[in-house]
Amino acid sequence: MLRALWAGMVAVAILCIAAGAAWAAPATGNVSATDRYAWSETAGWTDFRPENGGVTVRDAWLSGYAWNESVGWIKLGADGGGPYANDSATDWGVNRSGTALSGYAWSEAAGWIHFAPSGGGVTVDAGGGFDGWAWSDGIGWIHFASPEAAPIAYALAYENGAPTVADIADLQIAEDGTTGAIPFTVGDLETAAGTLIVTAASNNTALVPSGNIVVGGGGADRTLTVIPAANKHGNATVTVTVSDGTRQAQHAFVLTVTSVPDTYTVTPSAGDHGALDPGTAQGVTESQATSFTVTPDTGYHIDTVTGCDGTLSGSTYTTGAVTENCTVSASFSIDTFTVTPAAAEHGSLAPDTAQTIDYNATTSFTVTPETGYHVVTVTGCGGTLDGSTYTTGPVTESCTVEAFFAPDTFTVTPEAGAYGRIVPGGPQSVDHGQSASFTVAPHTDYAIDSVTGCGGTLAGSTYTTAAITGDCTVSATFAYDTLRPVDSGTDVNLTLPKVSVTFDEVTGGGAVTATPVETPAAPANFRLPSGASYEIATTASFSGPVEVCIGYDEWQLADLEREPKLRLFHRTDGGWTDITTTVDTEANIVCGETTSFSPFSIAEPTPPADPTRVPVMNGWWLLGALGAGLGLLRRRKE
Repeated sequence: MLRALWAGMVAVAILCIAAGAAWAAPATGNVSATDRYAWSETAGWTDFRPENGGVTVRDAWLSGYAWNESVGWIKLGADGGGPYANDSATDWGVNRSGTALSGYAWSEAAGWIHFAPSGGGVTVDAGGGFDGWAWSDGIGWIHFASPEAAPIAYALAYENGAPTVADIADLQIAEDGTTGAIPFTVGDLETAAGTLIVTAASNNTALVPSGNIVVGGGGADRTLTVIPAANKHGNATVTVTVSDGTRQAQHAFVLTVTSVPDTYTVTPSAGDHGALDPGTAQGVTESQATSFTVTPDTGYHIDTVTGCDGTLSGSTYTTGAVTENCTVSASFSIDTFTVTPAAAEHGSLAPDTAQTIDYNATTSFTVTPETGYHVVTVTGCGGTLDGSTYTTGPVTESCTVEAFFAPDTFTVTPEAGAYGRIVPGGPQSVDHGQSASFTVAPHTDYAIDSVTGCGGTLAGSTYTTAAITGDCTVSATFAYDTLRPVDSGTDVNLTLPKVSVTFDEVTGGGAVTATPVETPAAPANFRLPSGASYEIATTASFSGPVEVCIGYDEWQLADLEREPKLRLFHRTDGGWTDITTTVDTEANIVCGETTSFSPFSIAEPTPPADPTRVPVMNGWWLLGALGAGLGLLRRRKE
């Protein structure tokens, strides 16, 4: 099938060969300058490295031109390059697979030259030497290496060229970084790229250890990853070597690793009863410092803080320049306070020396008075006295327990009746044989009635007991003072309890009395509230009208709805006269005008009598409800 196909390609090949040297490639290929010939009994010598041509042996195919003096140029492959399919006029040539050659070359005079004919075949060994036989229908067998008995030795071999490696630019990375995968390409004319051996080495293994250079990729596309040693910086020359097993190529580039300050870990470690803040490990750049706030629990204090060459200022601990991992350790101790006993004269506290007490703890003292004395008070440190034992409260600061003692005493108790008081008003402790004095003070409008007890005497408002030999009581009573002096003048106003009297003009001085009287008989259609009647008299001389005002309390009234209708009556000649001028229900005062004095009373009108009827059942219920409501209203007013 190939013969038929290639026969059709002869015309194209002839056109190319006819051009002669004009189309011969100027390159000399890679055939050896000495071992360059093959031999044909018919055509003679074939030169695979002629001056105007030359054959190139590649890893997978052959290309270029050989020259034979008898048949002219022999072309080993189509113009497009291989590997060749050998199935068309534009895709034919000699292929290489390992050591074996196959396919066809073309000669205008000799025709097709088959490199893998039946009964023959051409090979290329690892050293580049050709051997074996090719077949041409035009010139017969072509031998590629002379037999041992040949009169003239000849050989054909190609020279193995060095592989190639692409340049890698110089790189700069930071300390503890990596280059990542650096892409580059490799190649070899005669050797498949995938079989090339790529290695790399550093001239500074302290910076770039041998095991830290990783070659990756495959075929022509390779990668190189360089991982400098940890915490190292500087320069290293990295040399990449590509070998085909015989020859090699190298390329070197400079890797610069710039210094980066290291980061160290400073770990806080706080003991019981305190804390360090921050409480977690801190990353600190080399030669820098960091700080922690040291906080003891309540009732504790900082004992020691150490580590990382630091110093404590107040509650802040600052490390020195950090050059390695280190730990800041803090310990805490409980606070202690001094409890000092202080006993006054005539008694003692035991123990009698200052006591050192832990925070929130307590301590106790025995309190002992001298014979004939007793404990007055024991105070301080939030404590309590139980019998003769004084126990402090939880101690949170230094403090003092003070005990005071006094002679045995008796109690003089003051008792004041209504409308006055005794000062001092509480029981008085008086040493045996001593006396006590009290001030007796009646309330306004009242006077001292009597003061008795403890064998004492009253001088003015001061009551002094006799020498006290036992517990006793001073009692005072008080009486209502109904008298007010009045001087001459106009618009003279006197105020007594519940009563006020205003004279238009007083022509001669004297006194006014207002004495509550029992409720007399009431005027017709009125009732006199209890406690609202007074006998008012004066020893002064006066002229003109006199205004008399009497106060009341709402509880004194029978019906608050009739409060606006209250009246002030003046009793003269055995009868009542209504002298009312004003009723002030806000101030609860009723006023009237008179020209003489005698009993006066507030009067409340009584309701008129209502016809009665026998209510039905529902009517009784209604009357009961109304009665209950009126009673509730009266209680609320009270």
